[in-house]
Amino acid sequence: MSDSYNPLALMEVDRALQANTTRIYHQATRLAPSLGGLAVLLDKDVTYFKLDEQGLGGSHLAVTPQSEYYSRFLTSGWAGWRMPEILRFFITRGVNVGTATIAEALLAHEMGHAEEFVTYLKEAGGDNAQAYKAITQERARQIGTLPLGMSTHRAQKNWEGNVNNYQRDIRKQGYSDGDWEELLETNLVAYAQLQQECTADAFALRVLAEIYG
Repeated sequence: MSDSYNPLALMEVDRALQANTTRIYHQATRLAPSLGGLAVLLDKDVTYFKLDEQGLGGSHLAVTPQSEYYSRFLTSGWAGWRMPEILRFFITRGVNVGTATIAEALLAHEMGHAEEFVTYLKEAGGDNAQAYKAITQERARQIGTLPLGMSTHRAQKNWEGNVNNYQRDIRKQGYSDGDWEELLETNLVAYAQLQQECTADAFALRVLAEIYG
């Protein structure tokens, strides 16, 4: 993979949140050298990993410096539902759980998704197209097992924007706002238990253990 890593995006996140995502990135690449040079871009809203069908060379991480994004994981309770093992990791070590640590954990988690692709790539004998097809098909299969049949983030956006009458149709089934919040929580807990999410969390914990002990 070509060395397309640009430190500016992570430096911006670290500056805004008093975090150390730069150290997270470098520790992750030490544990998984195949991720070295993985591109990092700034996003105004969210942090995620975007896999390209051509493989890691065309893929990228996106990170946001917006503290509100990370704060929602704490104020909404999502941190406990979405990443219980990571939250327990911080608490048992007496690490303050705030926007900085959530940003670090999310980056490590997203790099875990990238690292899982490397496993698929090895199984495909280095064929990027074959590995991409396999991992995306498995992703779709796992997402399809969720109570809402989609990620919680997507379901929430569909609800808030009433995409394709999504909210209207759910309300027609007799669900109230409170019922919807319960559905989201159930979906989020189930999402955290998906094999691909657990794999990414396991990688994140390895990275965090190297830093926080």
